[in-house]
Amino acid sequence: EATKGFLSETSQIKGEVLELSKLFFYYSGDFGSKKDKITLIKIYTNLKGLENIKKIKYSDYDWTMQLDMYR
Repeated sequence: EATKGFLSETSQIKGEVLELSKLFFYYSGDFGSKKDKITLIKIYTNLKGLENIKKIKYSDYDWTMQLDMYR
């Protein structure tokens, strides 16, 4: 459920570009190729248009956004 929530909140399609969290860039070895990343997004989200993706863009990741959970 956490994976679904995170990917649904941080993934979007703009035309032929899939925008993902920069965590996918930082840990690209864990997520594989562009095709592997698109497959992962298909499994965990309801995004439409993934079959038309030509490029992946990575949005900035805010490392402080979850700090309230640890205070």
